[in-house]
Amino acid sequence: MHLRKIILILCLILPVQFLTAQNYNWKSGWFMGIDAGVSSFFGDLSVHDFQILKKINYESGIAAGFSGGKSLNRWFDLELNVIKGRLEGSNSAGGLAFRTRFTELSVSGRANLTTLLFSKNTLPLHLYFTGGFGNVFFRAVKHNSSDNEPDNTVGYDDSGNRKGRPENAPILPVGFAIGFDLSKRVILTGEFSFRLAHSDLLDAHKGSTGINDRYSIAVIGIRYRLTPVIKKNSDAIPCPAFSSLIH
Repeated sequence: MHLRKIILILCLILPVQFLTAQNYNWKSGWFMGIDAGVSSFFGDLSVHDFQILKKINYESGIAAGFSGGKSLNRWFDLELNVIKGRLEGSNSAGGLAFRTRFTELSVSGRANLTTLLFSKNTLPLHLYFTGGFGNVFFRAVKHNSSDNEPDNTVGYDDSGNRKGRPENAPILPVGFAIGFDLSKRVILTGEFSFRLAHSDLLDAHKGSTGINDRYSIAVIGIRYRLTPVIKKNSDAIPCPAFSSLIH
């Protein structure tokens, strides 16, 4: 009896739009896209964490990738991302510098904050909160700044040749994105997201702080809707509490 009362209360307080079937048809809402921008390192060998221009100039590299996914409804997208990029940096006090190449594979969810807040309006500009999980595969070389001799490597031998499989680590990407509808199918996008990596070797340097390395990715891109959006039947979803009260 108590469970039935709880369900009844939830049905009364939940917004109407969440009690209706607004999911898109499984054949519609699919999209794909490309992105390009910069990836920036944050860790033991970074020194410009709070200086944006120096961070881009000295501790960042080019990043590019592609994505594909599906709009589940007006509020949420599910997206698969593949990104290749570079990281670099130097710590003059320690006389060390590094270079890293990585490939990232991740799955993320995108919550459309604009639609959630202004559900009755159709706006061309959208703000998203993004979050997900994935894995980064990387090879890194740490060397002495004075003579450029390797000090430590991950995924390379002493001669700088690839050695075995790359190192890999789980990541948690979190960030924000914007989208602007250029047409019903083409969307201009921009995104900034921060990656928390479960590794302290992205710079081939094991620090003494016990804090894992991080990196960010800032990109602009294009999304193309492969199929037009088709909604499922939007009749109200029956509430179990009401159904039980009727019988």
